[in-house]
Amino acid sequence: MKTKSKTMKMGRALTAALGAIAVLGASARGYAQVNEAPRHAAEVLFKAGLKAVDKGNYQEAYDDFTKGYAFYPRGSLALSIGLTDMHLGRPVEALHYFRLALVAPDSKNKDRDEARRKIDEVNAQTGHIRVVAPDGATIQVDGSPSGTAPLTDDVDVMPGKHVVEAQAGQSRASVEVSANPGVVVDAEVRWSNPKAADTPEAPPKAADQPPPPTTALPATPQPPRQERGASSAPGSSRIIVAGALGVAALGALGTAIYFGAHSSSESDTAASLRAQAGSSRCPAAGSQCSALEDAIHAQNRDATLQRVLYGVAGAAAIGAVAVWLLWRPAHGSASTSAWIAPWAAEGTAGIAAGAGF
Repeated sequence: MKTKSKTMKMGRALTAALGAIAVLGASARGYAQVNEAPRHAAEVLFKAGLKAVDKGNYQEAYDDFTKGYAFYPRGSLALSIGLTDMHLGRPVEALHYFRLALVAPDSKNKDRDEARRKIDEVNAQTGHIRVVAPDGATIQVDGSPSGTAPLTDDVDVMPGKHVVEAQAGQSRASVEVSANPGVVVDAEVRWSNPKAADTPEAPPKAADQPPPPTTALPATPQPPRQERGASSAPGSSRIIVAGALGVAALGALGTAIYFGAHSSSESDTAASLRAQAGSSRCPAAGSQCSALEDAIHAQNRDATLQRVLYGVAGAAAIGAVAVWLLWRPAHGSASTSAWIAPWAAEGTAGIAAGAGF
């Protein structure tokens, strides 16, 4: 009965220790999977888009490619989006993605060469507007925002007439230009009243209001102002992560010591049973032989768990120290953000997630 009770206690302790090891192992695997999830999702969607292209479903392929690019921007995805836009009759949009593929750091040489050829091909099919407008003016072409003057790049458009509009403060002006294929046309927008742009817009006149009461009200106490970027204490995320690793290290260390003590106890028990049997081997079947085998098995098991837990404790302690010393929060207001997004494709599905501190 005593042996059964002891075995049950050891079983519960073993379950707790294995649970702690599983939690730490799952955390490590989860961290790696979170980092790889966007890349994997993009790869799955890229393959799904290629299958749609083979079937001639270019809109479906476009949707898959753009979703994959949102997960993980790759040069091959940008090139595929551009090629799909060409099939869908959207050369201006295709030109944008061909340029992205050309400058993507992961693009292969053959993809860059194809992107260059497509850029030259589409440039000859589309028009281009060089906008000249007062600095700081908001530019729109055909009602679509195109940036703030001065624009560093020409605005790509389909051949034909287009309206270029600039606005700043109370000033607004527009000009109509005609774009021809493969030609850059200048669109110069000037204010009819240059001083109006510098005149701030007057606030609307408020309706007559009764005079405010003259009774002084007690001032509302204000919290002390903290300058942007100042930090009186380590970031909460840093404390939480380092603290969790420290607690894990202490827990693993304490459990390792516990199993070490039990391993030593089982070793003494086994030695005592051997002495009673007069041999290191079990002479015959029986309760004494069974007890000796149980003691030897428990000793080996506890010694193995002790070594594993010492390793886990050391790794967690090193992680806690590294987080505490190397974690440097960005200047300004610290923030913690996280994202999670489902993805699915033929034959597979999953969830991509990530976080930033």
